[in-house]
Amino acid sequence: MYVYLDETGNLIKGNGKYFIVATYTVGDPQRIANAFRRWQHSKFPRKLRDQSEVKFNDAHLIDDLRKKTILYLAKQDIRIFYTFLQITNIPKEYRKKGKVHESGLLYAEIVRATLELYLPLTESQFIVIRDQRTLKSMSPTEFHERLKLSLLPTLPQKIMFHAQAIPKYK
Repeated sequence: MYVYLDETGNLIKGNGKYFIVATYTVGDPQRIANAFRRWQHSKFPRKLRDQSEVKFNDAHLIDDLRKKTILYLAKQDIRIFYTFLQITNIPKEYRKKGKVHESGLLYAEIVRATLELYLPLTESQFIVIRDQRTLKSMSPTEFHERLKLSLLPTLPQKIMFHAQAIPKYK
């Protein structure tokens, strides 16, 4: 199983109300990609038709189109899980002098909690793909190892777990 992960919000600056980690997995990646591209080219405003990543908060998307897009995607072979944290509810152990200081650890914990929503698994592999988010207080390798160590006890014995970062689309 390939799980694609993305987040929105900022744990440090706190300029939004929420920090959200969303994941999805698909049955047939090529079929889903083609279905979304057809939808994007036929329904989205011209300015958004060829973008590799569409932000749902884009001013060019009206609420009705957002709703129709979600309903369209819900009919596809996609599983979506998400976790959100209200910025004002960040636990005290991640704060120092009122500011978030362990954002890498907090991010790892939110990602772990989101990935656990896929359990129990029957697949032989669990591969997490994320963008190259900068993690404060830990390297990407440390993040992936922390994630692996926290998830392995909950995974079936012979499952292959791997997490990797890929460059963001421009």
